[in-house]
Amino acid sequence: MPVPAKIVSVRSSPLLGATARILRRNKPSKPQSRGKVLMSSTTCNSGRLYPTKLAVLFLIAVGSTGDLQAQELTVADFKFDGPLGCAGATIEQLGTNHFKISLGANAPEVWEQPVPMGVWPNLLAFEIVRNARGNTLRIDTEHLTGGGGATEYAQSWSHDAENWTPIQWSGTTLNFPEFTEDTVFVGPQAPMSFEYIEKRMREWEKLPYFKTVNLGKSLMGRNLYRFEITNDQSPFPRKDRWVHYGANQHAGEGYAKWRMLGMMEWLLSEEGADARDRIISHFILMMAPDGPSQGWMRINAQGVDANRSYYPEGNGIDDHQNHFPEMFIPQPHNNQPHEAYIFQKDFEAMMASDSPVTCILSHHTWGGVVDPILIEDGGPEIGTSVGTWDDFKVIVDKYDVDNLVNTPWTRRVGRDKHELWTEGPYLQFGITAILVEGSKDLLTVDQNLKSGGVLMKSLAEFYAGTRGTSGD
Repeated sequence: MPVPAKIVSVRSSPLLGATARILRRNKPSKPQSRGKVLMSSTTCNSGRLYPTKLAVLFLIAVGSTGDLQAQELTVADFKFDGPLGCAGATIEQLGTNHFKISLGANAPEVWEQPVPMGVWPNLLAFEIVRNARGNTLRIDTEHLTGGGGATEYAQSWSHDAENWTPIQWSGTTLNFPEFTEDTVFVGPQAPMSFEYIEKRMREWEKLPYFKTVNLGKSLMGRNLYRFEITNDQSPFPRKDRWVHYGANQHAGEGYAKWRMLGMMEWLLSEEGADARDRIISHFILMMAPDGPSQGWMRINAQGVDANRSYYPEGNGIDDHQNHFPEMFIPQPHNNQPHEAYIFQKDFEAMMASDSPVTCILSHHTWGGVVDPILIEDGGPEIGTSVGTWDDFKVIVDKYDVDNLVNTPWTRRVGRDKHELWTEGPYLQFGITAILVEGSKDLLTVDQNLKSGGVLMKSLAEFYAGTRGTSGD
């Protein structure tokens, strides 16, 4: 059966030659109008065509992208050093649109000895810069360390690095569907690059109740941002408002970042107007901004887990030159990893101000849906100026109509937990600290944005009124 044809009119351009070659390639063996290039005019009288130099009329077979005989992918089409990257990765072609990618190890340059067993490989992230359209793709991965963290969570792919489609692992293999555009981005979970954050930041800065605080530079030269959302024209003085502080320490935990962005979007919406009057909200979407371009899940450029870098005895010494021999416990103990030093110094300054943090939330990912976990019994406002933790559970359940958030629970401070960004501030200042985990089962950006909206709406209702009141 003949493939239906479609008439297209275009101006003369360098693309014409390529178009003609495609049409000749698809030309049927018997003479037909399909696939034939005709010089023509944009006007037609009495069925006659009047040639001009400005336009061509041609017939294109309408079918799948396969009709255009897509050019097969090669290793030259892959890029590993973009905003979403994978340091140390190597790639080889195994067959038609079939490749093996060997993953490097977390910041291997910081180790004096070979990377020890159990340290996770870098996460898989890359860009296809050309020729993806019309091709399917199979990626096999090889992990050069003993850890298997690179395949613990689903991946996502996108044609524009903003609209993400989840894809699950089959062992250590990813099988992608046929792409509809030439450029493809791939990253862990639902990735968020530092550049995307800066793009959104420029949009938010147009709003009167959003402020950017640039605290300094990362070891690789990226800005360290803290975002503040509140209404400076509020009838309530800053010293009387509740203060929340949310941060993500692990660069590879994209679901957590989208959850936090969902909290921000709720606050910036009309629905969040009352909360903006009563609450000052601080957000650090990326405490380790060098990570996404390198494929690092948990660490900074010194090889330190960014969530094992809070010093509850007080801010340490900014050690921006040395590596640390142990990933989870920086040594010597008074030397603090660079970015953690900057953020904790800023946090301590906030605690010494007239509007100290009431509640800190540390955002991460693990299995299931979202898990809000209160450390110990919370700060002094829990059960006095605001309701009990059981009251918070009721509020979350009321707003979580899509079952994105588990019932909040409580955990005690463990002996090995003092350097976390929940237990650490709790031990140092006695404030409410909430660890927000989970989201492995929330594969889409939309689900994670919604879960953040549920959390922020619930917190705004739980922290009723202003600091030291019970709802007035």
